[in-house]
Amino acid sequence: GVGVFLPEPEGTGAGPRLTVLVIDDDPLARAATAARVRGFGLTVVEAETWDRAAKLLRRGRIRLVLTDLCHEARPVAGGPPWVAVTGRMEAGLEHRLLAAGFAGVLLKPLKAGDLEPILRRHGIGITDTVCGAAGAEAPREKIWRQFLDLVAEAPEKYQSLGELVQGPRPRWLGTLESKLAAGSLAECRALVHRWKGVFDVMGEDAIAAILGRAERAAAAESVADLRAEVEALGAGLKAFRKRRGGELAAVLGEV
Repeated sequence: GVGVFLPEPEGTGAGPRLTVLVIDDDPLARAATAARVRGFGLTVVEAETWDRAAKLLRRGRIRLVLTDLCHEARPVAGGPPWVAVTGRMEAGLEHRLLAAGFAGVLLKPLKAGDLEPILRRHGIGITDTVCGAAGAEAPREKIWRQFLDLVAEAPEKYQSLGELVQGPRPRWLGTLESKLAAGSLAECRALVHRWKGVFDVMGEDAIAAILGRAERAAAAESVADLRAEVEALGAGLKAFRKRRGGELAAVLGEV
């Protein structure tokens, strides 16, 4: 356990109270979830390990926990509500998590429409005005600028994005093609799911859509459909690099 939740008294002025803790050991998935929460004008703290998360919880300012299932910890009585954020919705998983004390279960990558009801349900302070302005899907350019700002704050966390702008093509695309050739569809599905979350938070809807179709094809074990989407993905990534590569490389310190 993490001990008793001891919130600071209201009105102390000691810091922001509307804080959401995001726990995920995958830095890209964590960034995607955190960016979605920040879109509602809320403060976010991130943890890549349970030890780090436990320390943040003991400070008593966390109003909501969004956590991947990368650790065995579970909610404690008197603490903030926990919502599981997972890339897989296995049979019976939601029932088991709710029975363990979770307040809800969401699928990655988060959408604003998925998160808003959770925020409202737990009364962490958002208003109709905030939801209408910050929670709504922003224009693509605004989302892209927010993403660049996020990377610029701590570029060392996002160095894996460098392969989008280094070399003739991303290494992970080559890995995907190799896994497809080997018939490892489960690994293909996991890889495209991870990168779909990245392109979702970038606001790159066209590439995210290709990756979404590729994930569904892999899940359905449709090799022909998956191969077609991988080919489309190659062209999409080439266009992305031409259009966005310079800006991304700059914030990553690649140029």
